[in-house]
This record gives sequence, structure tokens and C-alpha cells, in this order.
Amino acid sequence: MHMAKIAAKEKVVKDLTVSELKQLIQESIAEDMEAWRATFEIIANKTLMRQIRGASKARHEGRESDFIPWEKVKREL
Repeated sequence: MHMAKIAAKEKVVKDLTVSELKQLIQESIAEDMEAWRATFEIIANKTLMRQIRGASKARHEGRESDFIPWEKVKREL
């Protein structure tokens, strides 16, 4: 059973069947694994990590001219 269906029933853990509890755990693990996979992809990308470090340094140094204002980004979308 999908987690949304279980949540819609508003059960407490003690009211879940073993199967429902296993499904909730599996879905939670799958979500965490996807987040970790995305994190590892970013970390493994040397170019992207260089850009992130550069942006972090620029922000720390207060170099606002290195960034595009959020309002401008929203207008251009």
C-alpha cells in the first residue's frame, strides 16, 4: 500500500499491519537514498563543486556583483 493511502487513513503505528509498516519504511529509505544519490552526484562533479566553492567564497567576501538578483531571475523565467 502506498504511504499516501496509509496516511489518509490516519493510523498510528500500533494500528499498522506489518506489511504497511514495511512499506512505510521502504518508501522512507527510498526517499533518503535518492537524496544521497543526488548529493553524491554533485560531490563527484569537480566542475560543479568548483563553482559551488567559488560562489560560497564570493558570498562570504560580499561580492554581490558576482550574483544575479533573485527578482531578475524571476522576471526572466
